[in-house]
Amino acid sequence: NGNGYIFAFEDQWPSYGDFDMNDLIVSIDKKSITNSNKRLNVTGAILAAGANKTIGVGIRFKNVDISKVDQLLDTKTQEGENVTTLEDGQTNPVVILCTDVHKWCNLSDHSFFCTDPEVNAGVKNKASFEFRIFFKDEATAATAANINNFDVFIFTTSVSATTGKRTEIHLVGNAPTDLGDTTNFGTDDDASSVSSGKYYLSNDNLAWGICVPVRKGNWAWPLERVRIDKAYPLFKGWVTSGGTSNTDWYEADNAVTEYVYPQTDTK
Repeated sequence: NGNGYIFAFEDQWPSYGDFDMNDLIVSIDKKSITNSNKRLNVTGAILAAGANKTIGVGIRFKNVDISKVDQLLDTKTQEGENVTTLEDGQTNPVVILCTDVHKWCNLSDHSFFCTDPEVNAGVKNKASFEFRIFFKDEATAATAANINNFDVFIFTTSVSATTGKRTEIHLVGNAPTDLGDTTNFGTDDDASSVSSGKYYLSNDNLAWGICVPVRKGNWAWPLERVRIDKAYPLFKGWVTSGGTSNTDWYEADNAVTEYVYPQTDTK
C-alpha cells in the first residue's frame, strides 16, 4: 500500500559481495500500473546503480503466457529512445528495459550512479521508462497488472552463444526466466535448488533482491559498500523470518542516517 515500489539488488550473486543492495535500484510507479481495454501501462526509472560492471534489467510478467500478448507499443525512455523489447524464447512475457544501465543513464563508464555522494551525484534519474502492452483479453491484462506478478530482475551476463543462458538475479522465490542459468545454484553463499523450488535465497536466508513499497518520496538505499543490515538494523530479522518480523524495517525512522544515500540528490 503506497505510491509505488522500489526494487533493490545486490549483483554479486551467488556470493554476498558487499551486500549493500544498491547495485541497481529500480522504481515502478504504482499509478502507472493500469489496465483498460486489454492494455497494461507501466512507467518507472532507474534511480541508482552501484555496480561497476555491465548490468541489465528486465521485467517478467508471471502467470501470463506469452501467447496472450498482442503487441508491445510506445516504448520510450526519458530521452525518447525506443529501447524496450519483448524478449524471444520466453514462456512468460519478458520486457528487457536495457542491457547496460550505465550507458542508459548517460554515463561514459561503469562508475557509481547515486550510491556515493561524491561520484556522479549530479546525474538525475535519466533512465526513466514507459511502455504499454496490449493483451488478447482483459483478464490477462488484469493478471499482468498485479504487482505480485511483476518479476523485476537484473542480469550480469549476456546470453551465451554456447549455452543460450545468462546470469540472472531475481527476488526470493522467483525462478529464473527460460534464459536464466542455474549452474550457480547451491554454490558460494547461495542455497537455490530447482528440485525444491527454492530460488535466490542464501544459506542464511538472506536475499539478493527485495521490493520496498514507497509512501513518501524515495526509499533511502544504503551508501556504497555499506551492508544493508548496517544501514537498516531491522532488515536481517525481516528477511530471515520470511517477512513476518520487523515488517517496517525500511521506514525512515529505522534507517541509520549516516549510512543511507541522501535522497535530495535523486529528485
